[in-house]
Amino acid sequence: MVSKKPLLIVLILLGGTAAGALSYTAGNEDSVTRILGYDVYKIEGSGDYIIYYPLPNGSIKVLRKGEAGKLFPTFVKVPRQEWIRQLSTGEEALYAPPTPLILYVTRDGNLGIKSLTSSRVELDGKGILNLKGEVEVIGSCPRGWIDFGGRYCLNPQWDLYFESRAKSKTFNEWVSVMGLKIENRVAEEMNFDWVLVLSRSTYSYWTIGIDVGPFAVLSVSKGHHFEGWALDIGYHSLGPLTVNSDTWERYLNIKVEYIVAHAKVPAYDKLTGRYVDIEMAQTYPIKIHSTGKYTIRESSTRGTYFTESQGNNLPRITTTPASGTSQKKRSGKGSG
Repeated sequence: MVSKKPLLIVLILLGGTAAGALSYTAGNEDSVTRILGYDVYKIEGSGDYIIYYPLPNGSIKVLRKGEAGKLFPTFVKVPRQEWIRQLSTGEEALYAPPTPLILYVTRDGNLGIKSLTSSRVELDGKGILNLKGEVEVIGSCPRGWIDFGGRYCLNPQWDLYFESRAKSKTFNEWVSVMGLKIENRVAEEMNFDWVLVLSRSTYSYWTIGIDVGPFAVLSVSKGHHFEGWALDIGYHSLGPLTVNSDTWERYLNIKVEYIVAHAKVPAYDKLTGRYVDIEMAQTYPIKIHSTGKYTIRESSTRGTYFTESQGNNLPRITTTPASGTSQKKRSGKGSG
């Protein structure tokens, strides 16, 4: 009879070597490692997570659910090609497909969210959303619910409700990207010199807003580099400009296409004793339609004028900030 122990030992050694190699590969802190079309993530820390991705059709797809701290890395198929096909149409524009997002709850009762731009993912304090607030709340969570140590408790099965209640929408509008406002006649004359350069070295960013109760939390995380055509704007005053009103304002506006992903996480408010939703709005610029090179001057005699103008969707100078229909809808103003 031939013993099979040596073969077993060899298999164990090979398995351990493969696990070690994968863990090393997935430990990339600078970018995402891809193997056979899958993004590879090494999710460290303790807690449960959801990896999700907004799609052009307005839905949000959950790519993976799991528990952090596992030995083997997590392989995720990200459908970013759906965005790339839609964005890279040959139009002269800058574009950046959105990155996947990870929403997580740590074992010590913290809610966090991050943009996945590297293979090594730590469920740590850098992505934590502070939901404690400044109000001291006396009360307890429903039995088995997760306590944040402040006002809110989280449903222990929060991940079951996520996909069916999450959605996204894209908007294409003029957005104020730079501005200057002087109030109450604090200056009689002023000069300014603005420069805005967007190119392939510029990142797009996820902006994440949490709105619960009497306070809001805002966090920002990095996404992809832009691809495509650049934008170069110089806006300068030609000599001192007279500030002759109570409020003097100038805003630089460019045409931007962006996505808003909206998600709800079921929670319990200990202060009011009610079941509520923690609502999250995540915003990401996916396309800059204003491209080219522009030089803009403003003088006390000629007003605002272009001395150089080459490109698409000419930037706009206004005396009030741009307020698109999407902003009105999100704040409850206007009929859209």
